[in-house]
Amino acid sequence: MSAYREEVAQALADGCRFASLHASDQTVRAVLMARDGRPRLVEVTAPDRHIASIVDLVPAANWDEREAADVYGIRFGGHEPLRPLVDHDLDLGSWTVPVRGNDAYQVAVGPIHAGVIESGHFRFHVVGDRILHLDVRLFYKHRGLERAAEGANPDGGLAYAQRACAACAVSNTVAYAHAWEDALGSTPTDELARGRTIRLELERLWSHLNDIAAICAGVGLAAGNNRFAGLTERARRLNAALTGHRFLFHTVAVGGSNLHLDADKIAFGRAELDALRDESRSAWRELLFNASFQARLPDVGVISSEDARLLGASQTTRAQPVRASPTTASRRSRRGGPQGTSRHDSSSAPSSCCRPSRSSKRSSTGRSPLQSRTAATTNARSVSATSRAHVAPPSASSSGTRHGSNGSACAPAPTPTGPSSRTPQPETCCPTSH
Repeated sequence: MSAYREEVAQALADGCRFASLHASDQTVRAVLMARDGRPRLVEVTAPDRHIASIVDLVPAANWDEREAADVYGIRFGGHEPLRPLVDHDLDLGSWTVPVRGNDAYQVAVGPIHAGVIESGHFRFHVVGDRILHLDVRLFYKHRGLERAAEGANPDGGLAYAQRACAACAVSNTVAYAHAWEDALGSTPTDELARGRTIRLELERLWSHLNDIAAICAGVGLAAGNNRFAGLTERARRLNAALTGHRFLFHTVAVGGSNLHLDADKIAFGRAELDALRDESRSAWRELLFNASFQARLPDVGVISSEDARLLGASQTTRAQPVRASPTTASRRSRRGGPQGTSRHDSSSAPSSCCRPSRSSKRSSTGRSPLQSRTAATTNARSVSATSRAHVAPPSASSSGTRHGSNGSACAPAPTPTGPSSRTPQPETCCPTSH
């Protein structure tokens, strides 16, 4: 076993979970997440572009290795067959699994579809009504965002991360901000972490409603599809009312926040989330007691905890009982928040800066946005008007001056005077102390 594989195997034995694999020319980097949410990087360089595969250790690395093979020409020994992912060979045999037998045939769907969904080519291997196997070819619109973002400053790279997927704009930009803040040696304050958690919950809310609508459409239940599509639209309009964008664009910044919520917006958001909760419960109840709908769902979409762990799916769902998920274990996530009272007035308390990681606290509830009251509603009392702030690099820790992401100096936070002096001001962004 190569040193690279041994290090990955050891990380897995230590309880880490695979997060992603990235290639750049002759170098491959595998990122694994520890139980406390800390990343563990395993790197290998191969001048001859031949590297031992880890897909047998981590099935979730399958797509990443295939992409690295297509884009950088890296060959992964032991990954057989190494089928193309973004390099679309016209030969069906290069990307489909042969299925042979009496009366077996293929049904091709796509890559052009009748809606606005991503292009995808699906080949169903069937006998009668029974589906034996499905081959999927995606990435017809591979845009090369990672390569385009190389060399960009924090704000410039944020634009690429934000636009990689409209349904994941907050998830991607929060992860991007965390990466930069880690590199700069800072950790979000409780206020900033709580504000980001609210955005994540708002995104998860409309995404879940949209998925339920799609499930209804998939089994031909038009009434359920229309009902949940309407709830999805209502959730997106709530996003627009609170943040100015239906998909929550431009609400996350590196080392700070671009979100401004006054008391009126918070009150509106709480009321609208309560209404969405009640209406979604009613709509869900109708699905539970629709015998025709339920008869089409047994054994569909069921995944075991072990398969979820191997495939990395457990990082994006709370439905599976996978312990120590980075979603809830992360020191950068704030779920639950204060109940009934708050340290700050909801209309003016800041949530815009980072502080040393030694000061961070952990809190999690694992609550669903459709249960009781959403985490977004629960935390809303601590969200406030915010001003743009940046993380100071370690070299500026004693200068009294904060630096923006483009390297320009920012004036220190002003000292409050007059009646407003009782309002807490944004904390100065500080580097981590070791």
